[in-house]
Amino acid sequence: MGTTETVDTIIENEDRRHLALDGTYNVRDIGGYATTDGRTTRWRTLIRADSPHRLAPGAQQELLDLGLRTIIDLRRPAEIAQYPNLLAAAPGLRYLQISLDRVAPDEQATFPTLPEIYRAILDTAATQLGTIIATLAAPDALPGLVHCQVGKDRTGIVIALALGAVGVPAETIIADYALSEAQLAGEFLSRFEQSILASGADWEPYRHLLTSPAPFMRDVLTYLDEQHSGIIGYLRAAGVRDEQIAALRDALTE
Repeated sequence: MGTTETVDTIIENEDRRHLALDGTYNVRDIGGYATTDGRTTRWRTLIRADSPHRLAPGAQQELLDLGLRTIIDLRRPAEIAQYPNLLAAAPGLRYLQISLDRVAPDEQATFPTLPEIYRAILDTAATQLGTIIATLAAPDALPGLVHCQVGKDRTGIVIALALGAVGVPAETIIADYALSEAQLAGEFLSRFEQSILASGADWEPYRHLLTSPAPFMRDVLTYLDEQHSGIIGYLRAAGVRDEQIAALRDALTE
């Protein structure tokens, strides 16, 4: 199946997949994806999201009503301090903050491309990524929510690893990643541009950071195949045990 056909199939479920919550832009369910062994990812079991710092009270309750047990916040401490997670202290929830970011020089002459950023995260944050997948695989960890600030890059890597671990094929992983760009167009893009301009910075270097073209995720998966023996090989090297991968598969698919 080609990428276009996969995107079309995903869009057929868009009303069910995208959670239009007041105060967010990019909250999506990764349920309904077929695996290579004939299973399907469960609906309302793992949610990918942008930052919930603006969630209206009703939207907060809507997420909690999914029965969330785990929230994994991938942002840096400074981001969390500026934009606190409004669900972090909810009763019965395990909130886990694991900063997921590339290691970079203090000063850079040019902005890296998104594929460069993704490869750097994979190369430098294997321990964190292994912990995240192991956490999601733990007994009673799901339903869960994984988020960063925009719900596209750091979250995209985690979701790609989780989907690949349970047998979702590459074309579906790529198509799921590509859905973020449409969610972040319009109001979010305008708000972000205004904030950059208000800070006195040049908008152009930031514009490309809000895209999510399918080839970018294809690059990630190719890199994992060529440099890390694929997603399963990467996770094993990151400390995730085979029984944990099997437990995630059982919890996330049916």
